[in-house]
Amino acid sequence: MIFQQPIWFLLLIPLACVLYYWRIPSRLLTGLRLLAFLLIVLAMVGPSIKLPTRSGTIIVVADRSRSMPSDSRDAQKHAVNLLLDSIGKEDRLGVVSFAEKSYPERLPSGGAAGKFAEFVGESHPDASDLTGALESALSLIPVGDKGRILVLSDGRWTGENPTRLVSHLVQRGVAVDYRIMERPAVGDVAALSIESPDRVLPDEVFKIVAWVQVPTSQDVEYELLRNGQVVGSGKRTMGQGANRLEFLLKAGTPGALETTFRVKGTGEDPIPENNIARKLIGVEGAKPVLLIAQRKEGGSGTVPSQLAEVLRNAGVETEVSSGAGLTWGLPLLSRYSAIIVENAPSSQIGTYGMELIAQWIKETGSGFMLTGGKNAFALGGYYQSPLDAVLPVSMELRKEHRKLAVAVGVLTDCSGSMGMEVPGGKIKMDLANLGAAEVLNVLTPMDEVLVLTCDTRPIPVLPLKKNTNPKGDRNTILRVGPGGGGIFVYTGLLETTKQLSKAEAQTKHIILFTDADDTEEPGDYVNLLTTCKRAGMTCSVIALGTEHGVTAQLCKDIAKVGGGSIYFTEQPNDLPRLFAQDTFTISRSTFIEDKTAFHFTGGMATLSGQAFSNPPKLGGYNLCYAKPGALPSAITDDEYKAPIVASWQAGIGRVLCYTGQVDGKFTGPMATWDRYTSMLASMGRWTAGRMETLPNNMMLTQHLDDGSCQIRLHLDPEREAASLETLPLVTVLKQTPGLGVVAEKLPMRWLEPELLGVTVPLTGSETVQATVVLEDQGETKPFQLAPVCLPYSPEFRPAGPGKGKDALKHLAATTGGVERIEIPGIWREIPKVPRLFDLSPWLLYMSIFLLVLEIFQRRTGWISAWAKRFVSKVQGVRTIPERERAATAAKDVSADKGVSLFRQLALRKERKKTIDTAESSPSLTSTSEPQPEKPKEPEKPVETGGVFDALQKAKKSSKNRTDI
Repeated sequence: MIFQQPIWFLLLIPLACVLYYWRIPSRLLTGLRLLAFLLIVLAMVGPSIKLPTRSGTIIVVADRSRSMPSDSRDAQKHAVNLLLDSIGKEDRLGVVSFAEKSYPERLPSGGAAGKFAEFVGESHPDASDLTGALESALSLIPVGDKGRILVLSDGRWTGENPTRLVSHLVQRGVAVDYRIMERPAVGDVAALSIESPDRVLPDEVFKIVAWVQVPTSQDVEYELLRNGQVVGSGKRTMGQGANRLEFLLKAGTPGALETTFRVKGTGEDPIPENNIARKLIGVEGAKPVLLIAQRKEGGSGTVPSQLAEVLRNAGVETEVSSGAGLTWGLPLLSRYSAIIVENAPSSQIGTYGMELIAQWIKETGSGFMLTGGKNAFALGGYYQSPLDAVLPVSMELRKEHRKLAVAVGVLTDCSGSMGMEVPGGKIKMDLANLGAAEVLNVLTPMDEVLVLTCDTRPIPVLPLKKNTNPKGDRNTILRVGPGGGGIFVYTGLLETTKQLSKAEAQTKHIILFTDADDTEEPGDYVNLLTTCKRAGMTCSVIALGTEHGVTAQLCKDIAKVGGGSIYFTEQPNDLPRLFAQDTFTISRSTFIEDKTAFHFTGGMATLSGQAFSNPPKLGGYNLCYAKPGALPSAITDDEYKAPIVASWQAGIGRVLCYTGQVDGKFTGPMATWDRYTSMLASMGRWTAGRMETLPNNMMLTQHLDDGSCQIRLHLDPEREAASLETLPLVTVLKQTPGLGVVAEKLPMRWLEPELLGVTVPLTGSETVQATVVLEDQGETKPFQLAPVCLPYSPEFRPAGPGKGKDALKHLAATTGGVERIEIPGIWREIPKVPRLFDLSPWLLYMSIFLLVLEIFQRRTGWISAWAKRFVSKVQGVRTIPERERAATAAKDVSADKGVSLFRQLALRKERKKTIDTAESSPSLTSTSEPQPEKPKEPEKPVETGGVFDALQKAKKSSKNRTDI
C-alpha cells in the first residue's frame, strides 16, 4: 500500500486528546466515532494499492492533408466511433488531426462523451507534419500509463522525419499501429522536378532539365512555359521510371523568371496534381520601374503618358501597363524596383493587387508613387483602400474646406439574396450596411443624408436629415437585416427621389446598391431618372457581381441614364470603399480645378538633391492633407496649404505622392516649365531607389532543400571588423493563391564563425520572397532575394524510400505496432500493468456510514439492544429466581418511566422474552451441582412518596438515558 500524503497521520494526536478529554458515556458510541475519525484521517492520507489492469489510452492520429482520398474524412470518423463503441469502463480515447500543424480534436476521455461528430481543426492541407502529430499524441498519454497510437494516414509525411521519435516511443512503451488510407497510384504520370540554376544574368542562355516519371512505357505530351508563354512542347515515348528532358532558355530582364512544366500521359491519371511543376529562377541586375497609366485619346488613337519617356530619358528603365490583365503576385512584383500609378483608378489594380503591393512596399524596401488627376486619390477609390495606409497623405473631406453642401440618398437592396454569408462570417447585408454607413463618415454636418432599403417595397431607415449625428445614425443603419424576394428598382427609386427632392442642398445624388443577379421590376426608370437629371439629381449604381450578371446591363443603363457612375465588384469587402468613392465624386471638393500657386520646401532638396525655385501655377490638384511624420516637399499657397509633393518611409519602403496631374488638362502652366521634366525625373529616381551592394565583401545565397528555403549570409574571413553590430533580420512574404499574403520576420543566427543563416519552410503552392535587412553605419539597407516555390505540394510527390506505407511499416515494426485491420481489437492488446487505485473515496464512504450509525443509535438504541441479545444467545441465559425476576421486573418498570415510549416497549418485550425462555428451559441448570440455598436476607422497607423517592426515580431515569 502507498500513502500519498502521510503527513496527515499527525492528526491522530489531537484526535486522541479530544477523545480522551471528551468521553462519550457509551462504549458503543465511542467505538463508532473513533472508527469514523480514523477512516477520515486515512482518507486524507491517500492510501492506494496496485492492481493489475488492461485499461489504457488510445490516441487516433488522423491525416487531413490534400493527398488523402476524398472519402477519408468519413472513414476516419467511422474508425473513431468504432473505438468508442468498444471502449471499456476505465479506457480513454483521444483524437489528433494533422496537416501542416496538429490539432487535438478530442482529449482522452471515456465513452460517456458520446459519438465523434466532426473534425473541427483547420490547418493548411499542403503539408503532413506526422512527426508533430505523433508528439502531440504521445503528450496526451499520461506518463507511466500504457497506451497505443493508431495512425490513419497515407504516410506521405513532410517536415521532420518521424523515425526520430522511435526511441522516445519505445522508452514510453507506446506502440504505433496504423491503417493505410491512400489514393490509388496505378497509372500515375508525374513531373518529378525541374533542375536549373537558381540565379542567372540578364539575357543569359541556360539549360533546364525536367524529369518525368511514368509507371509503364507510353507516349507522354509535355510543354514548358516561360512567364506563362509556351517556349517548348512535344510528344515522346517514355520508358518506365524516370525520364529526362532538356531545354535551352534565355533569361529576360532582372527579377524572377517563372518556368512551368506540364506533362500528360495516355491513360487516366489518378493524381493529376503532380502533372504540373513550377520553378522560379532569379535574374540578377538592376530592375525597371512599372508605370501603370490610363491611355488617353490622341489624334491617331490612344497614346501613352509622357511620364514614361521622361523617366527613360533620366536613365530610369520603365515598363508601361494599364494594369488590366496583370497577374498580381510575388513573381511579377519581384521584376520591378518600384511601381508608379499615374492618374489611374484603383479598379485597374484591384483589391488583391493593392493588398499585395502594400505588403511588398513595407517588407521588401521597394518604392511606390501616386500622381494626381480626376482618377486618382479619393476620386480614384484610394480612400480606405489597402494602399491608403502606406500613403503619406490623407483624403478625408473637411468641413472648413467645403463651399457647397450636398444631399445623398442611399437606396440599398435588402432582398433575400442579401442574407447569403460571405467570407469572414458576415452576410451581404452587413457589408451593404457598412457601405451606407461609410457615406455618413465621408459627409460633413453641413450635408444632408437619406437612407432607405428596398425589396418589394421601400423601407425608411434614416429620414432626410442633416448629418449631425453620424455615430448614432451609423448604429441605426448597421441593425438593418435582409428581407425577401428581389429588389423592385422602380418602386425604390421613386420613393427615394420623392424624399430627396425635399433637400435644401443644390447638389442631390442617389447611390443605388443592388445585387447584379437579382435586380427586378425596373419599371419606367428611364423617364424617372431623366426627369431627375434635368432637376440636378444624379444616380450611381454599385452592383455586387460582375458585368456579365443576369441584370448587369440594367445596372449599367440606370447609371448611364441617371448621369452617375457604375461600379461592379465581386468582393463584398470592397463595398464601403466604393460607397465612399462615389460620395467623393459628387462632393466636388476633393479636386481643385483652379490654377494654384505653390512653393517648394527644403524637403525637395532631400528627395532630388537639387534646388527648385519659382515654379509656375498648377492647373489643378487633388486636395489632400499631410499625415503626421510625412515630409511635405511642395505646398500650395492657397487657403488650404495642401501638400503637392509629400513622401515618407512605409516599413522599409519608399512612398511618394504628387497631387498634381502629370500630363493632361489640369497640368496647367507647369507643362511648359523648363525644370518640370527634371522635377518628375528626380521624384521617379527617388521612388525607384538605388541598387545596394553588400558591404565588407559579404555574399548572400539561398537554395531549396527538402521543402525549405535555406538563406545564408557569408562573411569575409579577412574582414577587418570583428563581427556585425546587430544580427540581420529576414522579412519574409508568403503568398498562397486564394489566401492572400502573410508577412513574417525571422532573425538570422550564427551557424559557423563566418556564416549566418535562417531556414524558411515552404508548403504546397505558396511563393516565398525574402529580404535581408542589414544595419550598415547606422543606415538600414534591404537586400531582396528572388522569390522561390516548390514544384507542387509535397503531398502529391510520388512516394520515395521512407515515405508512404514504408514509413508507417517502419514505425509499427520498431515500436511493436501492427497494421490494424480490425479497429476495435486494439483495446485487447493494451498490456496488463499494475495501476494505483485510490482507496480514499471508499474510506470516506465508510466513515459517513459510521456517522449515520452513531446518529441512529442515539435516536433509537436498537444497535445496543441487538448487541445484548446477540451476546445472550452466545453465552447462554442463567435461571433467574422467581422473586429476583419479579424484583428485577419491578425495578425495570420503575426505570422505564424516564425512557421514551418507543424504548420502553422494546425493553419490556425483551424482558418478557427472557423470562419465557428461562421458564421453558429448566434443563439449562440441571447439569449443575445442587447449590445450598442461601438464607434469605430481610427485605428493606421501601420508602415511598416524598422528595427522596422523586430523586431516586430521577437518578434511575438519567442512568437509563446515558446507557443508550
